[in-house]
Amino acid sequence: MLTFAVLVLAIGCHNEGDIADHRANETASLTGAENPDIPYQQFCQGYEALDAAVVANTYTADALLINVYNGALPTSFQGRNSIDSFFVATFARALERNVDLQINFKLTSRQEGKGQILDNGLYELSVSSPGQVVDHRYGKFSIVLQQELGSWKFAIDTNASATEEEYRQAVGSLIGSEGRR
Repeated sequence: MLTFAVLVLAIGCHNEGDIADHRANETASLTGAENPDIPYQQFCQGYEALDAAVVANTYTADALLINVYNGALPTSFQGRNSIDSFFVATFARALERNVDLQINFKLTSRQEGKGQILDNGLYELSVSSPGQVVDHRYGKFSIVLQQELGSWKFAIDTNASATEEEYRQAVGSLIGSEGRR
């Protein structure tokens, strides 16, 4: 009985930062189709390049993208083609306004199940243009990843508005275009 109590005490003593670091180290050692961080990295790369096709390719063929932002009506897109059209329009506006976009994800939890992964977290979107102050925008997400043709892809992507404070206070692993940080 004492051994059980010590085991429970030891497991319960990890702080969130240590757990996030351990998860980051575990995932960083995975490569290719095994690594569920790859679609996040590709998504970030597509944003930086303003390339809708790269971003759309991070989604499954029948994916759902659900946007629920403060001050805007909810919008939903079903299927990779519809999602691609959404990002084509989004990136066209960015090009029109001569802005650069950079997005980074902060993964706060990951639950792995049979054939799917449920990720939760927050993101920071940086919008910049020459000679202007960078505008930082924040959101939160719940994403279901599934394997499609041997690669992890976003099957359901639900996102909503968040505050800078929520983003700063969240504990998690950062994922950007270069991988985990």
